[in-house]
Amino acid sequence: DRIFLYRNERHQLKLHSTSYKLPQTLAYSANCTTPEGILVAGGENENGASDKVWLIRFTTKGNLIITILPALPLPISNAAITISGRTVYLAGGENSRETVDQLLALDLDTLNAGWKKLTEIPQPVSHAVFTTGKNNNGPVLYLCGGRRKNSNGISTIYNDCWAYDIKQNKWEKKADLPYNLCA
Repeated sequence: DRIFLYRNERHQLKLHSTSYKLPQTLAYSANCTTPEGILVAGGENENGASDKVWLIRFTTKGNLIITILPALPLPISNAAITISGRTVYLAGGENSRETVDQLLALDLDTLNAGWKKLTEIPQPVSHAVFTTGKNNNGPVLYLCGGRRKNSNGISTIYNDCWAYDIKQNKWEKKADLPYNLCA
């Protein structure tokens, strides 16, 4: 539950504080930087996967503020997350039962609407790389690599790369990564 706060001093990261704490213990959450602060979604602890979502920010006076945001529709860990404009996108993840194939969105300007399921991703995946880019049509989300838990205990590790066209709500297969990649 500890937060480690670093500062950039003369082009070096220096540990500034370890006195801040999260509301609960947490590992394997999906995290991204937003204009308002760091968004933390899901994760897990000794009680299992979490559906909690928080926004963490520090004031100019050095105070920590943690705001509770709308919960995810299901507890999830090891999901991938990115932001495009004012919308946060969360892809895949896993819990004790399954690896998930959902793409969710949270509009930071209409938080009361909560998380919305946009579509299924091409395959259930956790531990993937997820980032934002652009094409001629506008913003695109890229989902690359990752893995899927299998019932035999051996994970399938992917080298796939997919592009999600936000305007068209459509996935397109891209060239594979040169090797399988996860976590």
